[in-house]
Amino acid sequence: MPNRNAARGFTLLENLMAMGILMIGVVGSIALNNAGLRLNSSARQIMRETAIAQDLIANIEVWPYDSGAGPLTAGTHAEADLPAGFAGIPTASLGGYQRTWSVSYTADSAAQITVTVTSPQGGSVVLLGVKQDPAEH
Repeated sequence: MPNRNAARGFTLLENLMAMGILMIGVVGSIALNNAGLRLNSSARQIMRETAIAQDLIANIEVWPYDSGAGPLTAGTHAEADLPAGFAGIPTASLGGYQRTWSVSYTADSAAQITVTVTSPQGGSVVLLGVKQDPAEH
C-alpha cells in the first residue's frame, strides 16, 4: 500500500532552477528582438537613401546634356543647383536627407555622375552613372 504522507510535487529548489532557465531564454529573446529592430531601422534608412539617389539619377538622365552650363557642369552640386522645374522628390520632402552630385568628364565626352545621399543619422549611399554626349553617339 502506498504511503499517503509522502511528499508530492516539486521542491522549492527545483522550481527556482526551472525559473532561472526560463529567464535565460526570455532575456535572450528580448535581446534578439532589440537587434532585429535596430537592423530593421537601418535597412529602412538605407532604402530611403537609395530611393532618393535613384530619383536624382533618373532626373539627371532626362536633363539636357550640356557640359558648359547648368547642373551638369564639372564639379560638385547641391540642392541650389537643381534646375527649374525639377520633377523629382522636392527638397522639402527629404526629411533631413542631403543629396549632392558630382560631375566629371572623360576623354570621350561622357559625363561620369556620382550621386551621394546622406541621412540625418550620418549614413550615406553613393550611386554612379554615366551620361553620354548625344553628339558622340
